[in-house]
Order: sequence, then structure tokens, then C-alpha cells
Amino acid sequence: MSHLFVDTERATTKELATFFAPRDVDREPRPLNISSKVLRVRTDRLVLVGSDCAERDYVNAFADAVHWYRQTLADGDPFTFRFFAAKHAAKEMMWTLKSALRPNVPMIIWEGNEPAKLSRPNFSSNCAERANQLAQQRSRKCPDLAVSIQQRLDSDIFRWYRNVTSPRYSGRIDGLEVCFVQQDGKGGGVSIGKPGKNGAISKEREVFQSLSGGRKCVGFDGSNLDDAIDLLKKLVHERLCGKLRPCQPEHRLEARILNGSLPVIVDGKKLVVCVTRIEHYSA
Repeated sequence: MSHLFVDTERATTKELATFFAPRDVDREPRPLNISSKVLRVRTDRLVLVGSDCAERDYVNAFADAVHWYRQTLADGDPFTFRFFAAKHAAKEMMWTLKSALRPNVPMIIWEGNEPAKLSRPNFSSNCAERANQLAQQRSRKCPDLAVSIQQRLDSDIFRWYRNVTSPRYSGRIDGLEVCFVQQDGKGGGVSIGKPGKNGAISKEREVFQSLSGGRKCVGFDGSNLDDAIDLLKKLVHERLCGKLRPCQPEHRLEARILNGSLPVIVDGKKLVVCVTRIEHYSA
């Protein structure tokens, strides 16, 4: 258990990678390993995430750790998930994930050099505000521009989504965000991702730029939809059976849960999805 006592409370990913370099670090990519900021040390039955991560990285790392255990260990013995300096909200999300695991995963969770104190989320401070925002979103009519795109694309895997606070509608192909329409319905654009650090480009954006002739974003309004529809149809094909098929499997999983094609059963009961999708033709 000596790995628990690295002499620091705020180890970065780079520092952890250097410290554990002599060990059996598992860097093999797998279909559901969704975080690149995770160190998996097989010999120590240990998963680490450094202090230099964003809030969502801790949550992704937690999901990554569960998947890694089930794919490589799964022997009933516990393993350790250790993170550094996570914010309170991230610890609430990890508590939610851990409490929902079925079957249970024998995970020992540490924060820095001490057992982690995960906490149940407390929604009392803003639940009324969120409920009101959700009701407002549900009452809004889907813009004609978005409806037109949905009808002309005619694809079972394309859907419009909105979250509680977003000022625009998000168009996704099997979970992969590919376009948007502004809240006022006057215009939008087709694009995937953004340039990363030092100009790095993801595989998804590389495919988009190849199909779009190198454009950063293909804008549209009600008078010039043909180019956007043609591009979206090509992206649907790539998502179904081309270069985009292996991308973002976690978003594909989420999309299929939300559209009902993949039921989620907890304690023998099927979970019911809350209002998450725009009802295109009845709204």
C-alpha cells in the first residue's frame, strides 16, 4: 500500500507518471476508456488522476476506473482509485456514480493521502430554480429551422437536444454534436469540436474539415440549407459506418439511453428519462 503515501497532496498527472514510471502502467486504450488523464497501475491495483484536471476529468476518470477493473481485474478483490484536490461538485458526482453501481465494484477511494469523503449531492439550494428553467425549456416551441433540418435529414440517429441553461439547440448524430441552431431560430452552423492546445485537431474534427473543404464552421439560415443538409448527410454516413463510428462511445451510449433504444434497469425497474429531448413536431 506504499503507493498511497506519495509525499504530496497535489500531485499533477506528469508528476504521477514520473513517480510510477518503473511500475506496470497500463496505457492500453479500450472502447470505454474515456479519459486520457488517468494512470492505471496494474501491479498496485491502482488508478490515479492528478490535481491538474478539470471537474469533468475526475468524473471521467472514475468511469474509466470502473471499466478498467471490469475489463482487466474483475476478481472480486478491491482496487484503489486515488485522486488529488477535486472540487466539491466532482466529489458529489463521484458519490452518485458509486452509489449507482450495479453490481457493486470493490473500490477503495482516496483523496491525496487520506480516505476520500464523498458527499451526497444537495439540490435544495437551487432545485426550484432548475425546475422553473426546465419548465420554460419544455414550453418553448422548437424553431422552424430546426424542424426543417430534422425533416430533410430524415435520420433515426439525428436528434435535437437542449440542456437547462443553453441558449441554443444542439444537433447530435448518435450522441456526437455536429450542429446547432440559435434560440431565436434565425441561424446556426455545422461544426464538430474545436482546435485543441497548440493547434491539435481531434479525429472527429479532422473528418468534419475533410468533408467541409477545410471550413471551421458551415453557417446556415433558412435561405441556404442545401449545403448544410448535404454535409450532415455525409456525417450521418460516417457516424454509422465510417471514420466517426468509433468516436465518442460514451456519447453514443448516452444518446441511446435518452432515446429509449437502450433501457436502463436498476433493482429490477426500468428507469424513465426526464424531459431531455425536443419533441420536434408536437412542441
